[in-house]
Amino acid sequence: DILPGSSIASVYKGPDIDGGTDAQYAAAISDLELYRDAALMNLANNLDTTGTGTPFVVFNSLSYMRDGLVEAEVTFGSTAQGVKIYDNGVEVPSQVISTNGNTVEFIFIAENVPAVGGKVYHAVNTSAGNYSTGLSIGSNIIENSYLRVTLSGTTGHISSLYDKVNSKEAFSGDANMLQYFVDEPSQYDAWNLGPDVKDDIYTQINGLNSIQLIESGPIR
Repeated sequence: DILPGSSIASVYKGPDIDGGTDAQYAAAISDLELYRDAALMNLANNLDTTGTGTPFVVFNSLSYMRDGLVEAEVTFGSTAQGVKIYDNGVEVPSQVISTNGNTVEFIFIAENVPAVGGKVYHAVNTSAGNYSTGLSIGSNIIENSYLRVTLSGTTGHISSLYDKVNSKEAFSGDANMLQYFVDEPSQYDAWNLGPDVKDDIYTQINGLNSIQLIESGPIR
């Protein structure tokens, strides 16, 4: 129970050895990071990184090929103008998060990264590309060619989820409603669901301060 953080308070204090449990974990994590970095560097050194632009490697620690959102940072030899990402010479959509001098931070979707291995991409220092995603965002409405999601301006709930392909409304009323209850364990100071949980009173959160658009790029 220590790792997920669900133990009682005294467990985390630990024995007074080498600074206690926290210090032991910190030392173990530090050692593991050294082994990890050495293994990844060895793997990267055996990959073909030739190509136009600055090469970088996306690693996949899982036992199956996967796709996923990648957040990366590359430092160029000159002031960063933006970035374009290439997969074996083919540009893939990317989104700049920030630039600072020669360094650019960005996100993109990596595809078909091999199991327990890595895949080489190249970053080119240039203005970001224009990518069409089919997604539009209006006043409390998010829409693409498949779905139209409408948010309530007063509660923040999803007031409509319309399936445009099948011309069908998915919900009969509001959805994505947040509720809370006071968690009072019946015996221990960690999580503990006793028989009295069925009597807990759930309170629905209906107050909404604002709905804000945080990002509107081609990736997220």
